[in-house]
Amino acid sequence: FDFVITPWHLSCSLVSVVQFGADKWLARRPNAKTRIPELSMLLVTLMGGHVGSIVGMTLFAHKTRKWRYWLVLCQSIVLHHYLLPHLLVLFTGFW
Repeated sequence: FDFVITPWHLSCSLVSVVQFGADKWLARRPNAKTRIPELSMLLVTLMGGHVGSIVGMTLFAHKTRKWRYWLVLCQSIVLHHYLLPHLLVLFTGFW
């Protein structure tokens, strides 16, 4: 079980850190015509990149005041560390 989920979380977290860094870099450029879409960043966080989102928000001091990011971050942590493992045990008996 851990070997299946861990690479997924690591991959999503890596993507999330890169997204936060790239978006911060683009936000500082005055002539940047495009940025990383907020929905994309939120979806990667919700898919399992919550650790990378925390690292990216802290490392780049980016999106730390946006309540939407904190809400999705908390939802992702509850989903991946509480609900999914409990549902897996409940319906399959596998742990």
